[in-house]
Amino acid sequence: MLRFLTILFLGVALIFSVAACADDVTGPVDDPDDPPEQPPPDDDDPPPADAELVYFWLFTNDLPNNQELESIDPWFNAPNLNAQIRFESALEGYPDTGRDASMERRNRPTEVNYRPEGNNNLSFSSIEGDMRAIQVRDPFEGSNGENTMIFDVPTTGYEAVVFALASKDEDAAEGLRFDYSVSSGEPEWTTDGLSSDESDQVLQTDDYNQFTVDFSEIEEANDNPDFKIRIRFDVNDGEANDGNRVTFNNISVDASPLDADDDPDEPDVISIAEAIDAAGTGETVRVEGIVTRSFGSTTVLQDGSAGIAVTSRSELAGAVNPGDVLQVTGPVIEAGGLFQFDGGELDSFEILSEDNEVPEPEQISLGEV
Repeated sequence: MLRFLTILFLGVALIFSVAACADDVTGPVDDPDDPPEQPPPDDDDPPPADAELVYFWLFTNDLPNNQELESIDPWFNAPNLNAQIRFESALEGYPDTGRDASMERRNRPTEVNYRPEGNNNLSFSSIEGDMRAIQVRDPFEGSNGENTMIFDVPTTGYEAVVFALASKDEDAAEGLRFDYSVSSGEPEWTTDGLSSDESDQVLQTDDYNQFTVDFSEIEEANDNPDFKIRIRFDVNDGEANDGNRVTFNNISVDASPLDADDDPDEPDVISIAEAIDAAGTGETVRVEGIVTRSFGSTTVLQDGSAGIAVTSRSELAGAVNPGDVLQVTGPVIEAGGLFQFDGGELDSFEILSEDNEVPEPEQISLGEV
């Protein structure tokens, strides 16, 4: 009996030792310049059950690097709506301030508040290498006032608005101050209807946290083409110019449609052969097919009728594998005798399933080509 217990104990110890080693080998490698990334926090104030994503800012290499930015359009927006982030610098002469009191791109990806539905349902792990962030650099106060981010987020057709983002301090600020405007013309900023826990929120140094501001109880924010949200910064020394910053990522606006029955018409799924027949017409078509090859910036898919390529879309080619079933929506063009979706003109793409069997190629004669 004693021998049996000894063997059992050694076996359990070995299992735990192997598991620990596996974690050491397969776990993510942290950037040595950064503390370990924190897991996404639980959302204590989620959007209403019928809410949907209206705007999402995902930051990628599409943003120019080492350049002062004045505005940024969303990566995703609901149909017929347009939004924008605008930056007002504390220094006069922006964007020619030598990158002081600026808004710029930064390489700090995070899963906090990442919304796959705002990025063609791609997982965070599949796009992490392409994700960037934005930063607001010191000084935060100066001859032109204070560094300010303004979000023009029309809510036409929506109600119960919830604003969220990931942010962290990098030795620059103590907190974020939120207010909003519902007026047309010159903004009239207010915090009416917001709790103090929402209007003034504390930053954590070097750790991303999710910040949420719930406007669902503010009736004037509903169905408002002039709705704006403003962020300013709590700082100890607003004139300090030490190259420090506050970093932002994964900015979202959720809201509930005023009438869920009035969703815009979506194209029906047709065969790839039918989509090819529409090449050059500018008509938006939707197809589904199994990926047979994915390389560089090109993805090839086929169904039972024909095959087609999606070109000039490297993040798609990097996210899919042969055997994935892919849905693609957009116009078909002909280039060099080949029919294809131009990745830059796609309306959307979505991975529907993975690890399916890839069709075997058929042998044909040269005369059949």
